[in-house]
Amino acid sequence: LAIELNLIAATWNNIKTYYETCEEQLDDTIINFIEKNIDDLISKPIGDKSFSNLSQHLFEAGSLSNNSYEKLCKAMNFVVSMTENILSLPEDKLIILIHSGSLPSSDESIEALANVSVRATCEYILYDKANLTHYLQTVPITTELAEALLSNSGFNQEEFYKIIAVLDPNSVTVSQKLADRLCSLLSIKYSVCDVNIFIKAINLCSNEDTAIMAA
Repeated sequence: LAIELNLIAATWNNIKTYYETCEEQLDDTIINFIEKNIDDLISKPIGDKSFSNLSQHLFEAGSLSNNSYEKLCKAMNFVVSMTENILSLPEDKLIILIHSGSLPSSDESIEALANVSVRATCEYILYDKANLTHYLQTVPITTELAEALLSNSGFNQEEFYKIIAVLDPNSVTVSQKLADRLCSLLSIKYSVCDVNIFIKAINLCSNEDTAIMAA
């Protein structure tokens, strides 16, 4: 009752004590308490490794508001385990995890993301784009992922051309959106591009002048 009425101090030790009395479950009472006291909590260190289970469960808490969740991720400096609960989070929270550096940097992480969210996969590649070439060889580039990558302003021109070079007609169907973007980029500078994808893009492009320049 004390925690429900917000009568106890907002400390991680108090939260951990409550969490342990609830058999390491985060119920609505503790989630609401964290939500009300998030600014006080993130101003204090969370503690040692004995808090790792609590930290993991907090990051799996899809019921926290995005604002509180983002504050928590940035303050805790915790790298999650890629559990089913993490992968089941709403897309916005997955992206918060990515941009706070809270997801493990590994092939397993991006492969798991690729199975649940195109947008999150794109953001993961962007966040760690120093390894762009490696990720382009690790994750199948589908039509949807190609569209997301090539329309993301976080990549520069040379990075766009690296993406174009790996497009495979066995996994990419040239859509109107993709055709227009490919022709726009290829009209600026020549890039290696699969011939079948290139021809389809030229034929589908909605801007004739851009298609001619790309060709």
